[in-house]
Amino acid sequence: MLFIHGTDDAFVDPRQLDRNVDACSSERKERLVVPGAGHAMSASTDPERYWSTVDRFVSDALAG
Repeated sequence: MLFIHGTDDAFVDPRQLDRNVDACSSERKERLVVPGAGHAMSASTDPERYWSTVDRFVSDALAG
């Protein structure tokens, strides 16, 4: 499970990220925190970091 959250999210408190990650029972979990990103704005705030993280995470998952 890949958790992505922006630090400037005014809809979902960024402090919820740790609670969600801790509650996830997946053996494979990772978090990406995007500085300055508002709610659902991580990809547009830092597209290079966002997509490189998503691409790597998916590739690693497919590789086993």
